Amino acid sequence: MDNFNYKSSSEEALKDVTAGTVVASKAVITDAQNKINTLDITALKLGGVAVTSAAVDINKAATKASSACRLYNLGAPALADDNLIVTSTNMKVGEYDVDAQPEVPRNITVTSTAVGTADTMGTITITGTNYDDEVITEEIVPVSGSTVAGIKAFKTVTTVVGAGWVVDGDEKTADTIIVGTGNELGLPLVLDTITNVIMGVLGTTITATNPTVGTPATIEETTIDMSSGTYDATKEALVFVVD
Repeated sequence: MDNFNYKSSSEEALKDVTAGTVVASKAVITDAQNKINTLDITALKLGGVAVTSAAVDINKAATKASSACRLYNLGAPALADDNLIVTSTNMKVGEYDVDAQPEVPRNITVTSTAVGTADTMGTITITGTNYDDEVITEEIVPVSGSTVAGIKAFKTVTTVVGAGWVVDGDEKTADTIIVGTGNELGLPLVLDTITNVIMGVLGTTITATNPTVGTPATIEETTIDMSSGTYDATKEALVFVVD
């Protein structure tokens, strides 16, 4: 009983013994905690990845160990339609009529055709929503006689607006324009590297994917082109992603 004060009352003695036990327990816990804090973990592996005591390395290893392969259904894309959204009309400064919507989130294309001498193209601004129903815009610069594809996947298109267009000074005849859909399908998540996409299936066939991601990464710029498998509005596009 050297560590405790003896008291005549057994009750008081019990209190002293109990208090001494608590103090001793705290000391044991503190010592164990110090040993854990100074533990050498250089040989430890998480998910097959060697780590060091640096917190950043531990985080990387833990992320890899907990990653999962997920399957995303992107819907059944139709064949790209270059005049789905705006059918052939004279170029102008102002808003064009929107005739239809993409059947799945996908990129937008703009095609200009010269009538006589090519006009000054200006810009076409597409406004709509992304996969998460957030408002997005994209400015596309038409090229006379060519189709220019945007890089953002639009779930809906609300407006198509021309600006800076100038009719040529010779024939003074307006070039024509059409606006439609491209082959890039939008994914319902944000990726910052194309290596997260590991496989694509169109219908029942494994198909090349050709994913793209934006910098900085956004959901509307996380897209994938599976048109090598031929879109036909009946085959669903399935993508396996490690995230």
